[in-house]
Amino acid sequence: METETIDRLFLELSQFTRATTAKELALREPMMTYTVNQPNNANARTLGEACQMAAESPGGDYIDQGLQLLRELEKQRIRRGEVEA
Repeated sequence: METETIDRLFLELSQFTRATTAKELALREPMMTYTVNQPNNANARTLGEACQMAAESPGGDYIDQGLQLLRELEKQRIRRGEVEA
């Protein structure tokens, strides 16, 4: 196998490993909720900023607005999930 091919494969593997590790670390952090695990001021500000950006974007119906909010949450690296009521 050529050196270039080995280098490329190693680079791809290391990028995958870093992405997987980052995701696993993020999943270990407790999810922010209003009643149990409220965010600190910095996290609340980031969450508010994502909401404001989503609200200012041109949107159509609730589906479009919800998708825009998800996009902004991802930009801010805010983890989201379902919470039992």
